[in-house]
Amino acid sequence: MNNPLISVIIPEKTNLSEECSNSLKLQIFEEFEICSSIDAAKGEYIHFINPDSRLSLSLYQKFACIEHKPDIYIFNGSKLGLKTTEPEFVFDIKTWKNISDESYKHTFLDNANPFNENFCCENKIFRKEFLKSLGDFSIVGLEKQYFFFLTLFNARTIIVNPDAQYYYKDKKTIQKNIFEIFRITDKIKELLNKKNIFEPYKYAFFQYKYKQFALMFMLADENMKEDFYREMQDRLRKYNSENLNPQITERLQHIGMFKNILKLNPQEFYKNYYGKINY
Repeated sequence: MNNPLISVIIPEKTNLSEECSNSLKLQIFEEFEICSSIDAAKGEYIHFINPDSRLSLSLYQKFACIEHKPDIYIFNGSKLGLKTTEPEFVFDIKTWKNISDESYKHTFLDNANPFNENFCCENKIFRKEFLKSLGDFSIVGLEKQYFFFLTLFNARTIIVNPDAQYYYKDKKTIQKNIFEIFRITDKIKELLNKKNIFEPYKYAFFQYKYKQFALMFMLADENMKEDFYREMQDRLRKYNSENLNPQITERLQHIGMFKNILKLNPQEFYKNYYGKINY
């Protein structure tokens, strides 16, 4: 195939699950290739996939039928193995306006709260030249969160499909690099300032930080929990004192959890919130 439309990126030595492999082999639209990196990709568009996931067999066909293709194509997802008759969507696409029109060209301004999105890259197809214009980036580990905002805030056009086209396994694993979340949030703040959009997003960003910090704490290895918790408390105290209006922060989602982070010790917080934090 000389000019495939889509290059599916699967790193070398990655073992695909049978479900993932079959969902690629049985795609209705066949003009795609599988390669190991963007540099090796011949396609005009890039799709990163998780080796444990499964794709809708019509995913690439639906994308190919879009006449004027965007920088980013976002589609919904659902967890594999759910024992329900109705699909449980995992990406809050309701935050986007005009999602009923599959040809509507969005920008990030059409999203009411991008900090409440799912940050994975597997539910998105990207224009390759757009990705190359962003310079160096990583999608490994927590870097995916920065990558999400880097692409979202720089895309000229985005199309959103509210239908589930991607199915994945919900795997919560102990995090070994939880302190990385502090570096990632610092990078996101730099990006917001660079794009001159920090002020309109500062409350959503603050909410994102205490929710993500709490999640990382719950997933942390036991020998890291106390040190991480102290760093989390110190940072959140500092963020809360940085020109935030208490009357507005009081209305933020899970603000009670933020207050408890400052008030409780690590053991108390873990006991109170175990099994209750899931973003």
